[in-house]
Amino acid sequence: MHCGISVWLKESNLLEYSVKFIENGYDDLDQFRTMRTEDLAELSNDVGLTAKKGHLKPFYAAIKQWKIIQTINERKDKRDIKKTR
Repeated sequence: MHCGISVWLKESNLLEYSVKFIENGYDDLDQFRTMRTEDLAELSNDVGLTAKKGHLKPFYAAIKQWKIIQTINERKDKRDIKKTR
């Protein structure tokens, strides 16, 4: 699963944080599904994003985009399941 987080961070231009994400246990993108703003703030502090304030906005934007894509995919999957019934 580490590959997934590293790929996502690379696509988000935040690859330099990959090791810190994994070291701090944030190694599964699905963890982001249920994270609240407070959780994301803690995560960003844990991995050092707060040291470079300019990286926070792209991080939050990437999380938001990822969650939107996941929601769209889940809805599509549900429609596809209904079609096969």
